[in-house]
Amino acid sequence: MPTQTPFPRMAPIALSVLLIFIPVLFSGCAHQAADQRAQRTMSAQMDSSQPMESDRLLIRSARVEVAVSSPEVTAGEIRAEVTELGGWVSDTRINANKSHVLNLRIPEEKLDAFLESTKATGKLKSFSVSATDVTDSFRDNEANLNNLTALRDRLHQLLEQASDVQDILAVEKELNRVQSEIDRIQGWLTRTSGRITMAEVHLTISQKRIPGPLGYVFKGIGWTVKKLFVIR
Repeated sequence: MPTQTPFPRMAPIALSVLLIFIPVLFSGCAHQAADQRAQRTMSAQMDSSQPMESDRLLIRSARVEVAVSSPEVTAGEIRAEVTELGGWVSDTRINANKSHVLNLRIPEEKLDAFLESTKATGKLKSFSVSATDVTDSFRDNEANLNNLTALRDRLHQLLEQASDVQDILAVEKELNRVQSEIDRIQGWLTRTSGRITMAEVHLTISQKRIPGPLGYVFKGIGWTVKKLFVIR
C-alpha cells in the first residue's frame, strides 16, 4: 500500500485559487481583531468595577527647564543620576547662552522620582508631562503578527508541495510580501516597546540670572512701589 504524505500534492489550479484567497483571509482576520478590540472596549466601559487604565500601554514623555547657578555642574550630576537609574543620555548640546539641553531616556517606573529630584536642582521655569495610549495599536499589531506568522508557515508548506514553475513563483512572491509585513510589524513592536519601558525627558538647564548691585537696588524699589498699591 503506498504511503500518504501529510500534505498531498496540490494541482496548479487549486494552488492559484488558494493564493487569490489568502489576502482575503488575512483581511478577515484583521477585521476580526478590530471587532474583538471594539468588544473589549465596550465591555470595559460597561463594567465600571474594572478600571480601563489598569493594563493600558502608555508612552510617557516630559519637558523640564530649570535655572541653576552652574549648568555645567548640574548637567554632570544629572548624567550620573541617569546612569545610576539605568537610563542613558541620547543627545546633548550646549547653547550660546551656556544652557545645557539633554535628551534622556529613563526607566518608566522611575520617571516620577527622577522628575521630582530634577525639579529640586534649581528654579523651575517650565514643566510638562504627556502620555500617549498605544494599547489598541499594540494589541492589533500583535494579532496581525500572529496571523501573518501562521500564514507564512502555511506558504512554506505550499512551496514544498508546488511543482509547477508558475505556482512556485506565485508562492514565493506572496511569501516575500508576507515576510516583509512581518518584519515591519516586528520592528514597530520593538520600537514601541522600547518607548513604553523607557520614558523620554527633554531637559533644559539654563543659567540663573544673578543681579548686580544696581539690580538689587531697583529690585528693592520695585518691591516698595508694589507694596504701596498692594500689601498682600
